[in-house]
Amino acid sequence: MKTKVTKPKKPKKQGRPRRKSAQEIKAAVKRAGELSAILWMPDSPERQLADAMFQRTYINKDLLAKEPSVQQTVWPEYGYMTPLERTHRFGQEYIAAYRRQWALTDPHQARKAKPLYPNLGGNDIGDMNCLWKARQAADERGIPYDLFLDALMARKVGTKQELHLPRPNQLLSDKLMEPRLRCLPNHQQVSERLLGPSWDRRFFHPRDQDDPVQAAAMKLLRIDVLMAPSPKDRLAKYLGQRGLLSTWSAHSVFADNGDLVDEALKLVKAPIEPTDDVVEYRPKCFGNRNPELPDICGKCPVTNECKAYKIKVAHALRKKTGTSDPRLERRRQLDRERQRKRREGLRNGAVTHPLKA
Repeated sequence: MKTKVTKPKKPKKQGRPRRKSAQEIKAAVKRAGELSAILWMPDSPERQLADAMFQRTYINKDLLAKEPSVQQTVWPEYGYMTPLERTHRFGQEYIAAYRRQWALTDPHQARKAKPLYPNLGGNDIGDMNCLWKARQAADERGIPYDLFLDALMARKVGTKQELHLPRPNQLLSDKLMEPRLRCLPNHQQVSERLLGPSWDRRFFHPRDQDDPVQAAAMKLLRIDVLMAPSPKDRLAKYLGQRGLLSTWSAHSVFADNGDLVDEALKLVKAPIEPTDDVVEYRPKCFGNRNPELPDICGKCPVTNECKAYKIKVAHALRKKTGTSDPRLERRRQLDRERQRKRREGLRNGAVTHPLKA
C-alpha cells in the first residue's frame, strides 16, 4: 500500500487593510501631505509648531500626556527626535519587520507586502494612534524599534498555514509579549547599534551637562567599552571612525580609568576633534507638559516655557481650524451627523423608535 505524500501548503496571502471610502482616501492624502511638508522643513520654530499641531490634531491626548515619561527611557538613538518623528520611523520599521517575518515562509510575497503606508499620515487615524501606543511601549523599555518589532512579529504560522502577522492594533495584544521582550537589547545588540554614523550629529558635540540624551549614550558606550575583551581596542573603534567619538568626549567619559584613552589613541591613525558649536538641549516632549507627572514635568528646567508653548499651539490650532482640540470637535461632528441620520430615518419610518419597538 502506497503512502500518500501531502505537499506542505503555501501560506495564504496576508489580508490587506479594509478598503477606504473616497472621503477617507482624501483625508489620508491630506495628512500624508502635511507630514511630508513637516519632515522636509529645516529644524526651526516653524517646524516645531507644525509638528506639535499635527500631534494635537490626530493623536489621542492621553498618549501625548505620556510623552514626558517615555522621554526618560527611550533608546538614545531616538532621543533627539520628536514623538511624531519617532512614530514615523516606527511605522517604517514595522513594514520592514513585517516583511522579514513573512520572508521566512514566502520570500516572493514578502517583498510586495504593504501592511502600512510608509508615510505615517497616509494611514487611518486609528492605525496612527495604535502605532503611537506601540512605539511608546518600545520607548518605555528602551528597546530599538527593529528589535522590538522583530520580537512581536515572531509568531507561529497557524494550523492551516495562514500567516498571523499582527496589525498595528494587535502589536501589544500578544500574551507572550513580555517574555519575548525580556532582556532586550542584550550587550551584543547594544554594541552593534551604538553611536552609528547615522546617529544625530548632536551626539558627537561637546556635551553640555544638562543633555541627558547624550549622557545616556555615553553611559552605554562606557559599559560597552569596559565589558569588551579588550577595552582599549573597543574604545579605539569609536575613536577611529570619523563622526563617532572625539578625544574630548573620551577623556570626559573615561576620566577615572587611568591611561585607557591614551592607550586607545595609540591604535588610532587620525582621531577626530570636537566641533565648537554646542547645541542647547531641549527635551523633545516639549509642548506635551503633563501636570500629573510632578517628578518629571515639575522638575524640568523648561516647564514654564513648555506650559506657555502648549497654549501657543492651542491658539495656532484655533486660528487654523476654529478649535483648540480638533479630535474632540471631529467626534462631536460625527455624533451630530449620526443623530441627524437617525432623526431623518425616524421621520421616514426607516428606523423604529426604541420606545415603540
